Amino acid sequence: MKKVITILVLLNSISGFAQIKKYAGLYEKKEKQPSGEILEVVLELKSNGTFYCTFYQDQLDYEDDDKGKGKWNIKNDEIQFSSKDGVDINEKYSMDFNNTKAVIDGDKLIFKESKMVWPPNVRLTKKK
Repeated sequence: MKKVITILVLLNSISGFAQIKKYAGLYEKKEKQPSGEILEVVLELKSNGTFYCTFYQDQLDYEDDDKGKGKWNIKNDEIQFSSKDGVDINEKYSMDFNNTKAVIDGDKLIFKESKMVWPPNVRLTKKK
């Protein structure tokens, strides 16, 4: 019985690792409007379950240059993000990804939910 439990735990972790490898990579969206407005989002999902994100926006009358980091995992084919206050969220990394969720559709990562204003419905294309 002990061997069966060990095998099941091992198979489950291998399956989880395979899912992480499938989704890991670099995703981005870069747009420049004819009016000069710029939007650049780059998200790296690392195979060790961590992520790093940069968000740059120049909208003529204001400019954002934010960064975020934390952990990610897969649950029910959904990417779930988390960030620890004081560790992942601080003066340098101001984006709070807690409770942010996304899905993969082909080579697109689509944000579905977030406490932050910009992610919902933003589509990032996988580069690597």
